Amino acid sequence: MLTITLNSQDVECGLNQLLGNLRHRQPMMHGIAAELLSLTEDNFENESWGNEPWQPTHRGGKILQLSGQLAASIHTLATAQTAQIGTNKIYAAIHHIGGEIHAQNAPYLMIPLGNGRFARKQSVTIPARPYLPINAHGELQAGGATRILDVARDALAHGV
Repeated sequence: MLTITLNSQDVECGLNQLLGNLRHRQPMMHGIAAELLSLTEDNFENESWGNEPWQPTHRGGKILQLSGQLAASIHTLATAQTAQIGTNKIYAAIHHIGGEIHAQNAPYLMIPLGNGRFARKQSVTIPARPYLPINAHGELQAGGATRILDVARDALAHGV
């Protein structure tokens, strides 16, 4: 014969902890923001968005890391309701979502070719190289949902 005994005091204690963690979500949101930052750092390191490699540049070297300022500018913010990640660099969006840049205040753009040489162009197309874990279409990168859900599940079950 198999007998299972359940102590309701243990269940109540666990449920109370779960409810407490659900009411006080800011630590969980800090954990999610940290995971978003970790995903972003992985993207810069692997020069990809999830498992999708970025289009290479003509200049060579690490993609999106000529000066390192873009990667260094990534910051997070967490409240009880939100976990955010972003940057304040004015050129960040064009690299993340891609697009075309046109000369506005001069007849040409000066595009560095390396070795002190430049090309003059009226416009240039920048391919999308999403570095944040969410692309321009609001899609989370491959593996991102699992990592964020793992943080949320752990925070709700055990606290952060």
